[in-house]
Amino acid sequence: MMVNNDQSERKLFELVSQMNFLSDIPFIFDKDIFEYDIKQANIHALLAIREITPEHYEYYSKIPKQMREVEIGYLLQSNPEIYPKMQEVIKEAKRQFVSKNDIKQSQILRIANDSIYIISPYKSIDTHIVINDVDLEFVCKNRFNTYMRLDKKVLFFLDTRGDFWNLDIKGINKDKINLHQDMLSRICNIVDARINGDKEIAIKQLIDLQNEYITKSLPYTCYRELNSDSCFRFTINNTGKGYLINSLPDYPDINSIDINYNLYILRNIYSYIMQS
Repeated sequence: MMVNNDQSERKLFELVSQMNFLSDIPFIFDKDIFEYDIKQANIHALLAIREITPEHYEYYSKIPKQMREVEIGYLLQSNPEIYPKMQEVIKEAKRQFVSKNDIKQSQILRIANDSIYIISPYKSIDTHIVINDVDLEFVCKNRFNTYMRLDKKVLFFLDTRGDFWNLDIKGINKDKINLHQDMLSRICNIVDARINGDKEIAIKQLIDLQNEYITKSLPYTCYRELNSDSCFRFTINNTGKGYLINSLPDYPDINSIDINYNLYILRNIYSYIMQS
């Protein structure tokens, strides 16, 4: 049964109009993933709806980002009717972007306000959009080659090409990422083995990591839960109740740490690698 092109296009536009969207794809190994963001989306949207003048736009575009966000925040707070109009501009920009570049619904991995993550072979992308005579530009903020959805709250985007890791985790505050360095470096090494074509080595490394984790042979920092809390969980014996602690002594007794959460994460990764 053929699907009407107008109907397919309408569904695609409804999708990209969302402020938050996540595909149901659980994992991607060794495929190009591009994150495109609208450059200075807020002030371009304000200019497009004629809420600021070109002179105001020039001022906002030159001041530091944090200062700009504060000033625009005050503007929106005093004029709440502006925000929905700005969102319409951002929605229209995303619709034009996917239309001009013939991006299919199956290629859209994630949408976050003014950002679109697309699964695509590298090709020339038309990033220029015009709305109400205002030029907007989508910029390629990141290029990744691996994605894993873990517990719905933790998303990994990894790029192992080159001499460094480009690791972006959604669901954990950036200020807390360094707390997980020991565990993340081990996961990155496993993913590196998988995307470089040696699935068996990746599986062996992951099994070894799980065994070390279960026997609590890893550095204690590996037992910090890999989620938004980023804490250590302790279970009170025979009660089923637990509590979270943000920090431990330099040489803690880790035997009483609840290890189930990160074990669940490792088992998810194992499942993804086996299925790939």
